[in-house]
Amino acid sequence: MTGDEPFGDGPPLAVLYRVVTGEPQLGALHGPLRTLITDCLAKDPADRPTTGQLLDRIATHWNPPADFPSTSPWPHAVTTLIDAYATRATRSYTRQPGPAARRCRSRPGSCPRAELTQVRTARG
Repeated sequence: MTGDEPFGDGPPLAVLYRVVTGEPQLGALHGPLRTLITDCLAKDPADRPTTGQLLDRIATHWNPPADFPSTSPWPHAVTTLIDAYATRATRSYTRQPGPAARRCRSRPGSCPRAELTQVRTARG
């Protein structure tokens, strides 16, 4: 966004040291975007937003113009690559496992063979 690396330039070990010990330099970023990026770069992974929290925070500030294109912003060649490698959601990935599968997931050694098959199917 600013054109600058948040932990500066230089030899990889020097940059890695700054990643581990320093704070990101976010330059000209202000407001909600700066807060969001700062939170995403938190040293402790537990302090970083989850994917759901990240999407919620982005959606809160998403106000596209009326003439926002409904087509892909990527060049055709990039869109083709994305489509070629994207994994489409299928019923087995989007369906919630039943109670037996949830129970087996927490105690796999206690599951009858039929229930283990259900857990494996639910996992993909």
